[in-house]
Amino acid sequence: MSRTIWDAIEDATSRLEDTSESPQLDAELLLREATGLNRVGVFMRYGEPLPAAQDTLFAQLLQRRLAGEPMAYILGQRWFRTIELCVDNRVLIPRPETERFVELALGWLASHPGPCRAIDVGTGSGAIALALATELGKHRPDVQIVGSDVSREALAVAALNRERLGLRHRVDLVASDLLAGLRGPFDLILANLPYLRPDQRHPSTRREPPVALFGGPDGFDLHRALLRQARDQLTPEGLLVGEIDPAQGEFAVSFARQATGRPARIEPDLAGDARYMIVGNPE
Repeated sequence: MSRTIWDAIEDATSRLEDTSESPQLDAELLLREATGLNRVGVFMRYGEPLPAAQDTLFAQLLQRRLAGEPMAYILGQRWFRTIELCVDNRVLIPRPETERFVELALGWLASHPGPCRAIDVGTGSGAIALALATELGKHRPDVQIVGSDVSREALAVAALNRERLGLRHRVDLVASDLLAGLRGPFDLILANLPYLRPDQRHPSTRREPPVALFGGPDGFDLHRALLRQARDQLTPEGLLVGEIDPAQGEFAVSFARQATGRPARIEPDLAGDARYMIVGNPE
């Protein structure tokens, strides 16, 4: 006799307790993926038998999660602000703290009318560039948005997301090592670059591409290179935002000032950690 949907969720929740911080949520999401039901549909059918074919698929998805594969890769999607992105192991999974880039960019643009060039350096899935374009909508057609990445595999994912969101006309995607070879200058440089040291490897990130995680011996190699490029590639009134390891805060500000000749400061994330390096004119 087939087990019920509720039995399947309960069993999966129990098995995921040592793997996931949200075992029941993961179990429900995997069940929804296997059955094609939405949240209400699952709730309404808790007591119904789970068809054998769907139970088999559910077991396969559960096994992937038990093996440590991130939910975003299993489901193939991740929400970022107002957009749903396709993600897989070619790109870093967008984090909630990275949404702050879009807020800072929108705030800066609100006080800077007129033509503007913005670039999302290390765009990965295209999260920052595509979210910014979506939220600007038709109100600021004068803002040119570029997403760049050294990984052509990542750019393929970004291109897929751009097509799904209907933003091909709005966001340019280019292969580039940071700003090298790009026609500048830019008014906004948004850079969610790798900043982990090799000794900061963690089981939770082992499925994500190392090139998107690790920034050299002290985690700051790519930021150094970008800041040196930004001296000539950032407009006089422009703004650069970078995400950093909180432990890098004081050094990051000092190096940014020296490399760019511009004011620099650190802005904390919601947890109070020194997370964002702000270089240039914040107003």
